[in-house]
Formats: sequence, C-alpha cells, structure tokens
Amino acid sequence: MQKADFLRFQHNIKLAKGWFSPSFGKDLLPGMHSMPNYAVPKPNLSDHRLVTDHSCGKYSLNSMIQHDKVTGYPLDNMVHFGEVLMDLEKKDPGRNKENIK
Repeated sequence: MQKADFLRFQHNIKLAKGWFSPSFGKDLLPGMHSMPNYAVPKPNLSDHRLVTDHSCGKYSLNSMIQHDKVTGYPLDNMVHFGEVLMDLEKKDPGRNKENIK
C-alpha cells in the first residue's frame, strides 16, 4: 500500500471511531492546531505505521508540557509505562480491579 493510500485508510478508520474530527475546511478555527501525521515504514516489512508529531510547531502538544514537572520520566514510552504498571501490580496485587471495566 502506498503512503498516501495508507494515510487515507488510517484517517477513515480514526474518523469512523470518532478519534479524528471531520474536516473544518482549509482553515482551522481560532485556537485549533493540527499536528502533522506521517506514514513511516515498519522495519523489514512492506507495511507502514502512522506517526503523529506531537513536537512540531510553536503550539504543539509537547510544547505545553511543564518539563520541570516530568523531569526524569521518559515521555512517549509504552514499554516503560507497561513496566510501571506491572511493578505496581506486584507491589499491590488486585488493587482497584473493581474499577477496571
């Protein structure tokens, strides 16, 4: 699948799930910001993965993070996040499981 086809396919999936908004036309409304999306080839495969650049531009999502509040914590790292969750479960097994739906 070509990059443009892949991006259209991903857009349609996310639009159907309500994760993307319908088009506002060529101009965003005041206060809105659109971050770029890229199709990046997966290693050793013919498939792509969708990447959203949360650091691009003056008003990017990452530019609004108070870095002094998260210093030392690796951002955008799901492996680390999973390790933290597993460690918490080991320390206190079953805690709050009734809240998980």
